[in-house]
Amino acid sequence: MSMNKPQNIIVHHTLTARDTTTFESVNAYHKKTFNFISSLGFYIGYHYFITADGKVTRGRADTDIGAHTKEQSMNYKSIGICLAGNFDGEYPSDAQIVNLKSLLHDLAARYNIGADRIVPHRKYAPKSCYGSRLSDDWARRLVTDTNWQSLLNNPPSAQPQAMPDKVQTAKAQLLEAQTLISNVINNL
Repeated sequence: MSMNKPQNIIVHHTLTARDTTTFESVNAYHKKTFNFISSLGFYIGYHYFITADGKVTRGRADTDIGAHTKEQSMNYKSIGICLAGNFDGEYPSDAQIVNLKSLLHDLAARYNIGADRIVPHRKYAPKSCYGSRLSDDWARRLVTDTNWQSLLNNPPSAQPQAMPDKVQTAKAQLLEAQTLISNVINNL
């Protein structure tokens, strides 16, 4: 029996609405379309599926042949990861991005897959997949960029940052001193 021998990670999108697409709906569609069951009992062609809330569901064992990229026989030498959404018109949620990053790190380390082998589906097929709003190196950068958080929709730099303890303590002391000085001036 043939096995998948992961040497690549191919990232996909569903080309459907991000916030309403479920693992179950894609599994049912793939059952009707391909009817290619995995060793885990699912029909979904991807090894992993990430919903808008960031939930990662396994659809196939890593050694199962995929049903996600038939071109160049990639189903026999890759792991397919699909994110719910149409990234021609919207962006992945921050929860999807964070969990995709974690999954990519784990799989790349487990199978010794270099970042140059983390690619969108469009590398092998004449499609926009994983979406025209995302650059060809977007998924790869989640693994290689030290500033990967800039790829989030709401990067931490745009959010209030927690201050180190010493700074927080100094700020509290300064506010306390200002209040004390203000009270002394008001009582003169």
